[in-house]
Amino acid sequence: AFYQSHYDRLYRRTTRSRGVLTVSRPGKMRFDYLAGNGKIVVTDGEVLTVYEPDGDGGPGQYARTALEDGMPSALGFLAGTARLDEDFTFRLRDASRFRWSGHVLELRPRRPEPGYRRVFLFVDDAAATAGVVRRVLVQDHAGNLNRFDFQRMRFNSAVQQGTFAFEPPTGARRI
Repeated sequence: AFYQSHYDRLYRRTTRSRGVLTVSRPGKMRFDYLAGNGKIVVTDGEVLTVYEPDGDGGPGQYARTALEDGMPSALGFLAGTARLDEDFTFRLRDASRFRWSGHVLELRPRRPEPGYRRVFLFVDDAAATAGVVRRVLVQDHAGNLNRFDFQRMRFNSAVQQGTFAFEPPTGARRI
């Protein structure tokens, strides 16, 4: 399960969403947003599709991007395709400044990334879950913050065939 909080610095507004994240490494992942949102973000490792239904029940709109140069490094971390030592510079931060009891790692992309400036990984240090990333915080160039908290994680579970294949509904507008 994921819980997302997006803070828009310009409007000083936070929007919240929740859903289910499914990952199959390397390169496949799917975010299914819940609570009436219906948004889907999915990649099969070659194509990234972002779908948003219309609020009035219409077929909605979608964007589809070929991942010719690989997945953006922030997503690549989740999907298991990013290489920390090659894609990022990183440093360990003081976790208490973030009100976190584990470890906080700040990542900055080595190559310019138009979508974000830095990523923070919040990592457990409890004996049973040491090394598990429980939170990801992404800061873009405008200072907006996109935070994902992960709960009820299950590892090495079977994933249904077709989970990472997605076709938008008939009539959806491609943008």
